[in-house]
Amino acid sequence: MEVKELYRQILGIEEPWKVSEVELDVKGERIDVQVVHDEGVRWPCPECGELLTVYDHAPERVWRHLDTCQFKTYLHARIPRVNCPGHLSIILCLIIELEVKKLLDFIGPGLYYRQWIFPFSLF
Repeated sequence: MEVKELYRQILGIEEPWKVSEVELDVKGERIDVQVVHDEGVRWPCPECGELLTVYDHAPERVWRHLDTCQFKTYLHARIPRVNCPGHLSIILCLIIELEVKKLLDFIGPGLYYRQWIFPFSLF
């Protein structure tokens, strides 16, 4: 099994999202996983649900995942943004909302988590 496919399955990443790159730093005991979405995907406005094309992307966010064989594991992604004409502002789309919720439920207390910043409630 290819390493990108392995991490896609471990993290529960589903289309239109995919793991584009997995970087291993043996000396630094760190693994970085890049998550991207397919081109041409239409995303729903979180307010009205209208499907819109991507306006641009927010700066890359990074959050800590559970360790992989004692290597610190970090997820990287740029959240797509849509410009909804009915709401007059650029709104961030949720990145793999259910997967992030599963991740938060799984992490539990005591582990470091850098929270995503959204202009609306995640749950």
